[in-house]
Amino acid sequence: MPRGFLELSPYGDLEACGIDFGFSVADIREMSKAVNFNLMKLVTHMGKGASSESGGDLKLDQPILDLISVIDVLTRNLQNTAVPTKTAVLRWIYHLHLKMPSQMFLHVDETFPVLLKTLSDPSDEVVLLSLEVIAEIVSFSSKLKRGGKDLLETEFKLKVKFLKMSLAGISEC
Repeated sequence: MPRGFLELSPYGDLEACGIDFGFSVADIREMSKAVNFNLMKLVTHMGKGASSESGGDLKLDQPILDLISVIDVLTRNLQNTAVPTKTAVLRWIYHLHLKMPSQMFLHVDETFPVLLKTLSDPSDEVVLLSLEVIAEIVSFSSKLKRGGKDLLETEFKLKVKFLKMSLAGISEC
């Protein structure tokens, strides 16, 4: 079963449940990519503001996305999962921070500790994506000037760790 967006469902692996829809792994992979792409597009449009031109009952003061549930699923899937799932999760967290920075910053207490743990992941791709997400969070927090001493200390430590990793990579060549 391919990993990625489909695994982000709280219902887990459909094959493990004995459900067979008659799709090949390649079909499921392509469908998951399409769904993931369209969901990211939807979040992009939500970040620009909602409109109810379609005649719906959409009210601007109502939350369009249950961000708490999304963050819960994303952070759970960053722990003890396959590398493709972790990278998909990190791309989602990064996307949400880019498109909904103010809303995501309200939940930094839930995401930041989990992101820091991913820095010790054996996968270089996971570590680099984690650093990108953390850099985006730190950048936004410094713009708000709410970061405080703890976040600045963490930023310094991350820069030192990134430098050490870069130097270690150079010495291995």
